[in-house]
Amino acid sequence: MPFTLTEFWYAAILSATLVAVLLLATAIYQLIIVPARKRRKVNRRLTEEVEHLRRVQILKEQSNEKKNWHRTLLNNLLGSQRLDKLQTLMLQADLYKDSGTFLSYVLLGSAAGFLIGTLLLENVLFGFLIAIGLGILPFIYLRWKRKGKTFKFERQMPDAMELLSRSLRAGHTLPSAIELLGEEMQAPMGSEMKIAYEEQKYGLSVSDSLLNMLQRVDSMDLKYFVSAVLIQQETGGNLAELMENIAHVVRSRLNFKAKVRGLTATGRYSAGVMIIVPVLAFFGLMIVAPQYEKILFTSSTGRMMLLVGTLLMVTGAFLLKRIVQSVET
Repeated sequence: MPFTLTEFWYAAILSATLVAVLLLATAIYQLIIVPARKRRKVNRRLTEEVEHLRRVQILKEQSNEKKNWHRTLLNNLLGSQRLDKLQTLMLQADLYKDSGTFLSYVLLGSAAGFLIGTLLLENVLFGFLIAIGLGILPFIYLRWKRKGKTFKFERQMPDAMELLSRSLRAGHTLPSAIELLGEEMQAPMGSEMKIAYEEQKYGLSVSDSLLNMLQRVDSMDLKYFVSAVLIQQETGGNLAELMENIAHVVRSRLNFKAKVRGLTATGRYSAGVMIIVPVLAFFGLMIVAPQYEKILFTSSTGRMMLLVGTLLMVTGAFLLKRIVQSVET
């Protein structure tokens, strides 16, 4: 059936309206939504860097303040060297708290675990086990955060060294190249370089700011970079070419470590299964058939067997981890 003139104009108007709506939606998306997303991303990065700098400043202010009573007590019990080492580990994990406060949380968690096991479960042995578990958890979290930061930092090292090399070849000085790294790279590389640049603005030398960065990041690749810069400042040389060589070495090391982790994946996953399956079987039997494991809680022999089994499991997990780490290194 042929279209009438009215129907033709009606269809044309509808088509034009549809095209106009699509063009308007596309324009809104490209001109408003996309720039807004980019601004939010940039603002988020700037906020993270400012917060990072603010936390470091707060930590420095806290360390310069007069020691409170629990800090003095911990100094007398553990020694200032151990507390300073713990403070360094916390910096390397991006935990901006005083080491005395961290240990206070550990003691509070252990005390709470002991009270839970003793009062609620009515068993002193379980009280000690829960206290030990809750006391170890903060250190496990500290180690996990520190390892995660180091892993991210080392993954960014090759790109950072190449960007630094290009900046030096373009005529930038080393401090301005570090500033560029702080602006262009994401955390943790960007935030650490930003802190190093801010320290130089407040009067520290490049060497001192980079040595301070070594206290905040546990990375062998960063030590190569800092050593190269320190030697170059003493003896001279082409720093841009040196950065390119460091980028090549770091990238080769990362590729080699990835291959080794691939080869040891079977051992790591086997160790995880051997550790997790007995624990899951124990709790599964407690739910499905609690009468089979009731004797472990009611008799002194059962409690002793449970304690020995737990210690053996922890020892086995530690040995398996050390074996895998020895193969990887």
